[in-house]
Amino acid sequence: MYRIAFFSTAVRLLFTFLIFYPALSFSQSWNNQFTGQAHLFGVHFLDAQNGWAAGNRGYFLHTSNGGNDWNRQNTGFADWDYTSIRFADANHGMATINNLPSRFNLSITTNGGAMWSGQMIGLGYELNSLAFVDSNHAWIAGSEGIYCSTNSGLNWTVQVANDMFRKIVFVDTSYGWALNDLWDVYRTSNGGRNWSSQSLSPGNYLSIAFADTNNG
Repeated sequence: MYRIAFFSTAVRLLFTFLIFYPALSFSQSWNNQFTGQAHLFGVHFLDAQNGWAAGNRGYFLHTSNGGNDWNRQNTGFADWDYTSIRFADANHGMATINNLPSRFNLSITTNGGAMWSGQMIGLGYELNSLAFVDSNHAWIAGSEGIYCSTNSGLNWTVQVANDMFRKIVFVDTSYGWALNDLWDVYRTSNGGRNWSSQSLSPGNYLSIAFADTNNG
């Protein structure tokens, strides 16, 4: 069994928006949970009960009871470090890999993480973030730009090239945002066919999050 610190879904959303809504306040304590001998870099919950975590050395964990207990899943790639993980539903999931050089930089599962397959996206450079909104539509951001798939990751097309991106998020198949290394936020309202950018004030921005099309 493996354990990890977590918030409830509602509290995680409040935490995201505290910087934008100073009037909000809440009291919530963390539960420290043992995760084993690995560093975790990505966590994703489908709902209040089902979640996954990914880290270095091919480390994958799954919970089906809201994080009270975590069980390790075997990816078959024990030497790879995973940077992010997302599930569209209980079966379809993806995880980005940051091990260069390597045969693959993306792992895909269609059975809830019981088995994973490797895939090479672009020229094989590092992938930093992904968005997976349903069983077909996914986006990946990394050192080469932004890629999109509309068939569960079987094929990928370039939407933004020659730019380094740290984070990408979509709230549905149309609206998405991506953060690059130059403090620019890219926005799309048509699934990534067109992107517009807006510069942020200088700062060391590491991530971006949106709850819906207006609040982020």
